[in-house]
Amino acid sequence: MLTRLLKAALTIALFYTMLTAQAASISISSSVDKISYDLGFMQLSLENIGSSMRISPAAEGKLLVEDVHAKRLLITLVQDPPPATAGSGLPDRINLPFPIRIKSARIAEVIILDGEQRHTLTDVAFNLDADDRQLQLELVHAGTPWGTLSSQLSMNNARPFALDGKLFLEKSDTAQIYDLELDIAGDLQRLQFSSNALLARVGKQIALLREHSKITSSAMLGRVAINGHLGLEDQLPLDVRARFTEFAPLFSSAELSANGHDRLDADLLLQGQLAPQADLRISFATVNSVWQDAPLNLQASARLLGRAVDQIELNATLKTNRLQAHGSMGKPDSTLSWQAGFDDLSAFKQSMSGRLNAQGKLTGPFDSLVLNMEWLAEQLSMNGDMQIEKLSGKAALGNTHDTPLNMEMHAESFSLAGNAPFNANLTLGGSQAQHQIELKTIETKQSTNPSRLHVLINGGIAESGLWQGQLEKLSYQGDKPVEMQGKARLQYGTDLGFSLEKLALRFASGYLHIDQLQNGNGQLTTQGRLDKLDLAALPQLLFTLPANMTGNPLFSGNWDIKADDEANGRADIRLVGGDIGIITADGSIKQLEMNELTASLLLEKNRVSLSGQGIGKVLGELRFALATQLEPTASGFVLNHRAPLEVSADAKLKSLIWLPLPESMTGTVIDGQVNMALQGKGTIAQPALTGTLQGQSLTLSVPSEGVNLNNGILDASFSNDQLLIRQARFEGGDGFLTASGSLSLQDSAPQLALQWHAENFTAVSRTDRMMIIEGDLDTRLNGKLMEMSGEVEITRGLIELAGEDKPTLGDDVVILGAEEEMEEHPLLLQVSGLQIGVGNKSGSLFVLRGRGLDSTLNGTITLNGRTDQNLRAEGAINAAGTYMAYGQVLNIERGQLVFSGPVDNPGLNILALRQNLAVRAGVEIRGTAINPAVKLVSIPEVSDSDKLAWLVLGHGMDRVGQDQFAMLSLAAGALLSQGQSVPLQTRFARAAGLDTFHVGGSDAESASVSLGKRLIPNLYLSYEKEVTGLLNVARLTYDLTSNWSVRTQAGSESAVDVLYTFSFK
Repeated sequence: MLTRLLKAALTIALFYTMLTAQAASISISSSVDKISYDLGFMQLSLENIGSSMRISPAAEGKLLVEDVHAKRLLITLVQDPPPATAGSGLPDRINLPFPIRIKSARIAEVIILDGEQRHTLTDVAFNLDADDRQLQLELVHAGTPWGTLSSQLSMNNARPFALDGKLFLEKSDTAQIYDLELDIAGDLQRLQFSSNALLARVGKQIALLREHSKITSSAMLGRVAINGHLGLEDQLPLDVRARFTEFAPLFSSAELSANGHDRLDADLLLQGQLAPQADLRISFATVNSVWQDAPLNLQASARLLGRAVDQIELNATLKTNRLQAHGSMGKPDSTLSWQAGFDDLSAFKQSMSGRLNAQGKLTGPFDSLVLNMEWLAEQLSMNGDMQIEKLSGKAALGNTHDTPLNMEMHAESFSLAGNAPFNANLTLGGSQAQHQIELKTIETKQSTNPSRLHVLINGGIAESGLWQGQLEKLSYQGDKPVEMQGKARLQYGTDLGFSLEKLALRFASGYLHIDQLQNGNGQLTTQGRLDKLDLAALPQLLFTLPANMTGNPLFSGNWDIKADDEANGRADIRLVGGDIGIITADGSIKQLEMNELTASLLLEKNRVSLSGQGIGKVLGELRFALATQLEPTASGFVLNHRAPLEVSADAKLKSLIWLPLPESMTGTVIDGQVNMALQGKGTIAQPALTGTLQGQSLTLSVPSEGVNLNNGILDASFSNDQLLIRQARFEGGDGFLTASGSLSLQDSAPQLALQWHAENFTAVSRTDRMMIIEGDLDTRLNGKLMEMSGEVEITRGLIELAGEDKPTLGDDVVILGAEEEMEEHPLLLQVSGLQIGVGNKSGSLFVLRGRGLDSTLNGTITLNGRTDQNLRAEGAINAAGTYMAYGQVLNIERGQLVFSGPVDNPGLNILALRQNLAVRAGVEIRGTAINPAVKLVSIPEVSDSDKLAWLVLGHGMDRVGQDQFAMLSLAAGALLSQGQSVPLQTRFARAAGLDTFHVGGSDAESASVSLGKRLIPNLYLSYEKEVTGLLNVARLTYDLTSNWSVRTQAGSESAVDVLYTFSFK
């Protein structure tokens, strides 16, 4: 069909010229307003030629015909044209009796009849210049169903009639936008074409534009390059090649990885013939495509044969995810089988995780397709707000009105927004014309607050494709029940989108009415109202008051918003009863005693105006107003950072205890009085803020951390989008902390410069931790990098080390199946010459206590570098005090940590001795924190065994009894292990390829050595020998069950034993 239309288009312009040259083939009606011409493969009929036509000679010897107007040109394509013969259809040349030029030719309507199909072109205007050598056609305008067509074509007047020129197709309406340019070459036997285009966002739509169209980089979505050729005779051979590049942003730029390297490039090849029926082979393959830093590979091929698709093959991989399909479509016996194995859903989107396996078959012709499929997904997570432990189901769906529709889906441990998990069942039954959808949720066994949701919908799909339904039931039973009143109407269609009408919900206290909600095709319309709705009555899934708030505030309001080409409407909400309570640090509730709380939204031609105010006896007064402009895009309205902004705010707050705090700050108390006057008139990125900010009686308390700042004052002002802090002062203990500087936003990144000064300031104070500081700091924040320098002295400090915690796994241990935790670095710290001193001033004291250590510290270190990289330190810290080991108190006679490199690996120079004995024994530690060297020392010098005895027992080896020998063995092993988590004896065993190595005995005479090796999981070989005694045996133990075993031994003692083992818990 496409080729025949192309021939028709090329023939329309020539028809005027050939009227004179081929007069023998033209018949003129008696009314002299109809001219007909038969080309064999099509019949032409020109009707109602206007009388305003002018004919005159042109200067260059051509006949000039101007203002040729006709009402209609009828083109009838012959369905079964006579068979083509060699050279048929194309004369050697078009014999013109004289050169001719046609200017301003117009045809009101061109109708092309192809069997039962009818295509209409409107308002066709063209110019033609023709002679014996060349014909030049300028199609000024032609209205087509696909848009406005224009062209500039030049054709040689000799067989095979070489062509050269361009075609232009343009369309701009609410449904589609494109502006395309097609280069034409070749001749009337073999037509060549090529085009380069851009895919871009234009307003709210996706558009295909000419290659050199002026668009912004943010609007760019991809590039398309097409070239090929089409034979215009015989079987109409076709060859098309296309290259798609830079298409990753089409999926949504918000989903791209942070490095911006994601892209989809692909090649498309289409080859075959169009006559007598289409027989084309198509292949598609990605080229060097990357998605989320991983290679994306997709290869697909198929054969288009008439109205069927055969030999379909598809293979796609992304990391460990795979999609495969093979088969055919379009015939009654066609089957397309597919299988998806997605082992890592995070490869598609970073905010997703889990695995999904699905398979299915698509059978039947296109007008009667049936899809059968089943799926299983596990450990699903979306955006961290939705988790599903297991999702399984199966479905049988058809696209005809009488084909059954059936689907069953079951979700286990479904959790939303951190709420308690539940199980859910979703079923679909019936046909397209009439079906029922039902959703039921059931609490899990672990649920502490049982709740159930039941939704029932009846609906059907009309012949037009519009789905219409009725919400019969919506019920939520739990501690905060919700029940639908009456029934609601639902609709969904490709043009309409989703529509909901007359939904009324009754909560435990209050009502919500959604009179209308329509969303789709770039449009949003919604109307509704709230009636004395208690926020505390809303289920946790819908809304939760901040953690520090409670109460029963009642709100009423209404809204009426419509957003299509423009956003217009309004919304209002107001407090009509109840109050808001604040949970204080001691658990008591303090009411805000609100008198007024309102908010209003006004939309007018995309302009947004938002205002509100709150007045309360405890709160004080707060008023604000904001105005900006929305920008329409293909995906809806967005707020651009360049959008104009007008803002004003006025506050006289008596308390700050109402401020919502993140969960990580639970227990934190912020209070005080604040006065603010703020004005701004600029853009979202640069609001040009001016005004003042003042505070008094400010407090910040974190009891769990021992932080208690009080009597704070703040004196600041807004100027040139900066918050200039002239003075901020807080008291802590008997001292104070002051700060001054500025805070601003540049390109949405915070910029901060503050100078701090502390005098006898208690930063932390609790029973196990205290820190009093003085000094000066200079801090600068640029985006996520905080720079810090200065000098700080800790004049008094106390740190009590917590007891030994339970063992934890190292960073290099990976637990299979556990959800991977992404480590975030919200703030990086760069220190430059930051000098920290402890206990250096007269009267200062810094105590480190715990885990056997009771020590005072003094010294100074200077830090340089970044905390996430190689933070380095220079200086020394000295320690004095005691350390308890092996039940004995050792006096730290020399304790020094020397820093000259990485902060976590200082040099060690420590000597700790036991006091008040004839031999002062102890340990000396040299080396570094990562590689310490420990040795026994004594004053006076004695043997190592005596050093250990004096250290552990308080006397020499000559007085060691049988009951003390084992204690010395353990102490020696612990000492030589040098703090490693694996005991020395175990490390010896592993080095020798054994499982166990043990030295036992209560004295030198009974000392023995034993070692063992498990040969297979239930067979264990061991050997034990006394050092000086006669025991010398080998044992072989075979485990029959977890309780029963057989043991044989040979050597100095031979035996066979049957053992039964049990344990007490």
